[in-house]
Parts: sequence; structure tokens; C-alpha cells
Amino acid sequence: MIEARWLFDIDIGRVQVVVHPQSVVHSMVEFIDGSIIAPTLHAGYVPADSIRADLSERAGNDRVQTNFAKLAADVEEPDLGRFPALNLARRAGEFGGTMPAVLNAAMKSPSRPSATAGSASSKSVKRSRV
Repeated sequence: MIEARWLFDIDIGRVQVVVHPQSVVHSMVEFIDGSIIAPTLHAGYVPADSIRADLSERAGNDRVQTNFAKLAADVEEPDLGRFPALNLARRAGEFGGTMPAVLNAAMKSPSRPSATAGSASSKSVKRSRV
């Protein structure tokens, strides 16, 4: 949520978070003309830095090709009880200043009780209209 706000230079209130239970769609951006870009990856696949850094070169993998006919693309509103960090992220973004960086540092703290407690999993999808 915070990354989308800064990446697209938009108000945090314009960033919407939805959950994609199948974990194939990892982000979505809706542009002012209504077109949507939604990068997809196999569930559980972590994109290599090379994919993000240079779109002209791709790292190979041994996974089977995606069967788009069987690909489910359900999205739903997040359960804020299950993902309480979403409210914290929105509030930090609204507060501004260094608060988003403070929240990020707190989320990465080794004293945090659990890697998933209070944070959106890889199943959450950030969607913003730019």
C-alpha cells in the first residue's frame, strides 16, 4: 500500500487492497483510461530481482506453463481482523513524514512475534488507480 502510494505519486486514499486467494496476481494497477496491468506469477513463486530490474531478460525456471483456462482470478475485500497491518499502513500513509518508514522498520523487527502476525500475506494484492 505504502509502496504503491510513492511509486505512482498518489494519495494513500486512492490505494485499494484486495485479496487474491489463489496467489497468482501479485499486484494490479488501474490507469485513468481504465486499462489494468496485473503481473501474474505461479502461486508461491518469488520473482527474481532480475525480473524487476531488467524486463528484457528473464530467468528461466522448471515450472510448467500456466494453464490460463484453469486460472482462477477471484479477488475479495481483505479481512482487516486477519490483516490488521493494512489499517496501520493506511494510517502511516495518511500521517506521512517518516511514519511509513517507521512502520516498515517495525514490521521487519526480529522481536516481532510472527512473520505473518499483523501483516498481509503474499495473497494480498495492491490495486491503485493512476
